[in-house]
Amino acid sequence: MPQAQTVEASSDSTLSKLLEADAALVAEVAALTAQLEAIGQKRQGLQTVIELFSSTDSSSVESPSALEEPSKPASSAPPANPLIAVSDDETAGSKEQAAKGTKTPAKGRHAKTTRKSKANEPVKGWQHYIRKEFAKLSLPQAVASVMQSQPEAVLGVPEIVDTLFVDGTPQSARNDARNRVSNVLSIGLKNDKWYRAKKGQYSLSREVAEASIAS
Repeated sequence: MPQAQTVEASSDSTLSKLLEADAALVAEVAALTAQLEAIGQKRQGLQTVIELFSSTDSSSVESPSALEEPSKPASSAPPANPLIAVSDDETAGSKEQAAKGTKTPAKGRHAKTTRKSKANEPVKGWQHYIRKEFAKLSLPQAVASVMQSQPEAVLGVPEIVDTLFVDGTPQSARNDARNRVSNVLSIGLKNDKWYRAKKGQYSLSREVAEASIAS
């Protein structure tokens, strides 16, 4: 019997080391994923600014020709009697065209402002989407709170993430949160805060965890 206990203890120690290594890799993957997403957001913002400058340059090139067009009929037409008044229809048409020309730049400025504001929006991390009742707790404390609220249950990472975070959490933030929760569960298992049940599941009760494995 002592020899069997020694082998079992050695197996548990090896499993704990493997779980630590796996948790470290999960944390590293999460950090790299967050960095890639941040770089992608910066590149998208840069492309938006480039598009804004490109559209500004093209509009400045086209504007002189647009301003010259109304003067062409006057230069090609024969001299008119200076005493003849301009008709009401021509006056109304000129006013309408001038009004349209005035409104267009305003719309363009509004669109540019909207694009810049969207490009400057900071990327929200997983902390932004945690539920209010867990907002003042650290993530390990929040995970422990969920486990303690259901001491006779077998809980997996997806169930804990659903309990901690709001339904509208973006997929990128949800993936980061899932990796961090998995890391917390692995460390808690090592410190005997809970027990391993079936693959990827944990329980506060040793009996419940063992029954889950045996089923």
